[in-house]
Amino acid sequence: MFGNRNNLVTTMQDQVYQILKSEICDGTYSPGQWLQEKELAEHLHVSRSPIRDALRKLSNDGLVDTIPNKGTFVRVFTAKDIDEVFEFRVLLESQAIRKSPRFLTPERKKAIAGCLENLKKTYQSNDLKNYIEQDTALHSLIISLGGNSLIESTYDKIHSIIQPFRIYSLVSRQRFDESIVEHEGIVSNILAGDVEKAEEINRSHLALAKGKVIEYITSKEYLSKCIRTDS
Repeated sequence: MFGNRNNLVTTMQDQVYQILKSEICDGTYSPGQWLQEKELAEHLHVSRSPIRDALRKLSNDGLVDTIPNKGTFVRVFTAKDIDEVFEFRVLLESQAIRKSPRFLTPERKKAIAGCLENLKKTYQSNDLKNYIEQDTALHSLIISLGGNSLIESTYDKIHSIIQPFRIYSLVSRQRFDESIVEHEGIVSNILAGDVEKAEEINRSHLALAKGKVIEYITSKEYLSKCIRTDS
C-alpha cells in the first residue's frame, strides 16, 4: 500500500517537474522572472512540496538560479553560457559519430533514416516547431550511436539549456534551408561509414547554430525581456 502511495507521489513530482521545465523552455516565463512557490502551486493545483522538488531539479539542470534569501529565478543566459554549451555538444556529438560504426545496428540505421525523413517532412511543410522537435530527436539518436548511457543523460541535460532558443537559430529562411542540407549530409555520411565527413559537417552545423543563438541573446529583443534580479 505504501509502495503504491510512494509511486503516486513520485509520479506527481515528475509531472510537476516536466510541466515547469516545458514552460520554461517554451518561454512561458521571462528570463530572470521570480518563480514563486505559492503562485506555481496554485497554477498547477498542487502543494508547495512538489514545486520545491521541481525547482531543485531545474536548478540542477541549469534552467533556474536559486539566490539565498531571494528566491528562484529563470536563468538569464549569456553568450559565454551558450558558447560553453555548444562546445560541450560538439565534444559529445563528435565522439558519438566517431564511435557510431561499432553501434550502428540495422535497427538504428532504420531509426536514424526514419528520423531524417520526418525532419524533411516538417521542413517541406514549413513547420518550424515540429522541425525543431525532429531535429532534437535526430541529434539524440546520433548521441545514442556512441553507446554510452551516461553521455546520453548528460546530453539531454545540456540540450535543455538551449531549448528555449532553438527557434532563433532557424528564423531566417536561408538558415532553415541550410539546416536541412546539413542534416542530410550528417546522416548520409554516418550511414555510409564516413565518420570524418559526418563529424566535419556536424561541427560546422553546430557552429552556425551557436552563432545564431548568441546573436539573439545579445540582442535588444532578448535583453528587453530579462527581469533584473540584483536589486
